[in-house]
Amino acid sequence: MAAPVGRRGSETERLLSPSPGYGTRAGASPTPPEEEDLRRRLKYFFMSPCDKFRAKGRKPFKLMLQVVKILVVTVQLILFGLSNQLAVTFREENTIAFRHLFLLGYSDGADDTFAAYTREQLYQAIFHAVDQYLLLPDVSLGRYAYVRGGGGPWANGSALALCQQYYHRGHVDPANDTFDIDPMVVTDCIRVDPPERPLVPPSDDLSLSDGSASYKNLTLKFHKYCLMEGASRAGPRVGGQASLAAPPRAGTEENHADASVLINVTIHFQLKTINLQSLINNEIPDCYTFSVLITFDNKAHSGRIPISLETQAHIQECKHPSVFRHGDNSFRLLFDVVVILTCSFSFLLCARSLLRGFLLQNEFVGFMWRQRGRVISLWDRLEFVNGWYILLVTSDVLTISGTIMKIGIEAKNLASYDVCSILLGTSTLLVWVGVIRYLTFFHKYNILIATLRVALPSVMRFCCCVAVIYLGYCFCGWIVLGPYHVKFRSLSMVSECLFSLINGDDMFVTFAAMQAQQGRSSLVWLFSQLYLYSFISLFIYMVLSLFIALITGAYDTIKPWIYRPRLCSCRVCPLSRCSLPGPQLVSAPGRCWRGGERAPGLHRAVPGQPHLRQVPPRERLRLQPPLLLRQGRLGGAFAAGELSRSRYCYWTLALRLRRLTLIYL
Repeated sequence: MAAPVGRRGSETERLLSPSPGYGTRAGASPTPPEEEDLRRRLKYFFMSPCDKFRAKGRKPFKLMLQVVKILVVTVQLILFGLSNQLAVTFREENTIAFRHLFLLGYSDGADDTFAAYTREQLYQAIFHAVDQYLLLPDVSLGRYAYVRGGGGPWANGSALALCQQYYHRGHVDPANDTFDIDPMVVTDCIRVDPPERPLVPPSDDLSLSDGSASYKNLTLKFHKYCLMEGASRAGPRVGGQASLAAPPRAGTEENHADASVLINVTIHFQLKTINLQSLINNEIPDCYTFSVLITFDNKAHSGRIPISLETQAHIQECKHPSVFRHGDNSFRLLFDVVVILTCSFSFLLCARSLLRGFLLQNEFVGFMWRQRGRVISLWDRLEFVNGWYILLVTSDVLTISGTIMKIGIEAKNLASYDVCSILLGTSTLLVWVGVIRYLTFFHKYNILIATLRVALPSVMRFCCCVAVIYLGYCFCGWIVLGPYHVKFRSLSMVSECLFSLINGDDMFVTFAAMQAQQGRSSLVWLFSQLYLYSFISLFIYMVLSLFIALITGAYDTIKPWIYRPRLCSCRVCPLSRCSLPGPQLVSAPGRCWRGGERAPGLHRAVPGQPHLRQVPPRERLRLQPPLLLRQGRLGGAFAAGELSRSRYCYWTLALRLRRLTLIYL
């Protein structure tokens, strides 16, 4: 068989035959076969797919598979995103509809300010919510159904539970500055069941589930009166039904000192409906059960009772679904199966590469211990672990899990839209990030990864110091400004507000909100000015500038070597490039500069290597760039013997003084 010719043939011969370099001595004894075989396998392992194709003609199957996987995973994410958007929109629109139906006088955007300030307003709001619930089939534009036994644990099998919580005993006398409170909380509930026939009007034909009293006979436990126990609190009965009883007034016999104190009033019920929007995407509609909770919160006892409505949606499979002329959904199922097979194949290939690296690492460590008596450090062992493969394996696992869950959702066996969206979204993010690995094989597309790799250690140390100051500002702002500023009410809100201030967002709004509180507390207003001005000055003009300077410095360090030609023919490794007999000067595997490989990183020398000045000038030029990346231009020049120790110390001290001057001035 004829030997290969051309560029590929020369690469193959260079790969499969010993190539003398620094560390080999003329006339040295031939390399043992075991050592030569391990050297060749190490050299081939640290090659890029482009070099492997030039050396042996091996086609980059994983690269082609990743391109196909990106396409199918992205298309799958778009299809699921459309369905998930319809489901989320349906839940949000139903919540808005419930607030307009059950909350008296509600308007959009009034969630934080919607409240009751008088007893009459509170009673009207409670009765309006229950009345609207009973008239829901007649007044609502949507199709809803009652759920028997959906009133919660206090409903005792009823459809709606109207409960109030109050202190068991309480005496409050602001005139004398005295109070006497029993902190035991008592819960009283009135159970309401909708009738089997429409109500006209609802207040004349409604009774409690036990037939003892009407829900409009409710009397709340305010601090000025208490409710008579038993049947005496109901008004006179008319026709076997309890008549409407007005709330007790101050000054009556019920206004005595041993009164209860109201904490909150809750109305809990459930409604069923069907989402027909899914027919747009050729899917079977979902059946929803909404758990509605209306809360009248009086725990602050401030004269203002906020009113809120919260819903929780539960999705379940509809019974006996039937859609006339429903399209075939087999294509979407087939596409999901293709995605699973593609990700499974990618998982096997990447896992096999990781396993091969692990086995080669063990063989290399054992060989170095037996033949050279050297112990390979953990960081050097990690050079055999390809982090990009771990990223791809993680994305494959997430994609397979999310696709299986998506199939269950479309088959109406599962309803975890949020979990499925998180799995598919994260996997798609990792798949697209994994494409950067293949861009780094091209010399001029490696700037981002090279800059991040060089700057990451310094950035992490810098962020640790900044985080301490940032957390201090968060806690201080929360405890001092929280009661006066809406953006500082919780630690999460404080962190979000301060982070937006770093980017220059909402500065005037934040200052203006504190300006409105100047009349309430001048001391807090003065503190807020010092707090905000110091934070903005420190983090924008110093911290953010230094953070950008770290990234810029890393980029300036690698910029001279971005457009240089290849400086070495492989990933330098003690066995992959140099002959073992004799002293060697090598860097860690995968840390040399090559257009089709990783960007240069930190230079870690092998223990026992000679000083760099002992290296021949030609080899010194080859090893100088990694040193420049690690120690800067001065360190590289000093290590290469081009700068004396005294001048190196002088320039290093001058640069440090210059940096300190820039920082403090």
